[in-house]
Amino acid sequence: MLMKRILIALALVGSAVLASGMAQAGGDLCDPNRGCIFVHADQVGLLGTKGPGFGLSNVSKPANDETSSWKNRTKRNGAWYYDVNGKGKCNNLRRRSENNHLKRTGDNDELSSWRMNRLCRSR
Repeated sequence: MLMKRILIALALVGSAVLASGMAQAGGDLCDPNRGCIFVHADQVGLLGTKGPGFGLSNVSKPANDETSSWKNRTKRNGAWYYDVNGKGKCNNLRRRSENNHLKRTGDNDELSSWRMNRLCRSR
């Protein structure tokens, strides 16, 4: 009985360690030639992806105002917006770039819509 409990405990600890390691892989979840948004800093917790050239779309309700980091692995520029339908403050997703923590720029948990076919328009 004691041996069975020990084996179960070891299995649970091993699962937790494995899951923790997988979560830290964050940026690896963004496939080459994709733009990706993440719920946590350091590209952990994939919320969505877009290929180069994809136009404006709103994120899902559960993903709205949840983005904390992003990565653009494409050769195309993109942009994201504070509000749905490309409204509100706009931030650029420059080609081959990333932002590991939007809190540093004051933009954490604000993304509502995004595109991968051009930068923000000048106003």
